[in-house]
Amino acid sequence: MNTSLTVRENRKLERETALAQLAEVANRAHDGVLKAAREAVMRALEAGRALVEAKEICPKGTWTAWLAGNFGGSFVDRPRLHARGHLCGGI
Repeated sequence: MNTSLTVRENRKLERETALAQLAEVANRAHDGVLKAAREAVMRALEAGRALVEAKEICPKGTWTAWLAGNFGGSFVDRPRLHARGHLCGGI
């Protein structure tokens, strides 16, 4: 009985090995994405809590100026989104 693999069998084995390795890489990367997404949501909620508290402390009419001078968000709606996530109890 010949124990050596045929060319076709060898290619099939190589393909199966490569596919198994690629699945492992893809699954590991996907797990990392999920972890990063959870972390991003937690940080957004933390920012929202801080912004809500800051708005409550700011004297009337000073919130926008305080926000512009102290919050590094790139657009005005970002604080509202963070705060909405906080006020809604998270995502």
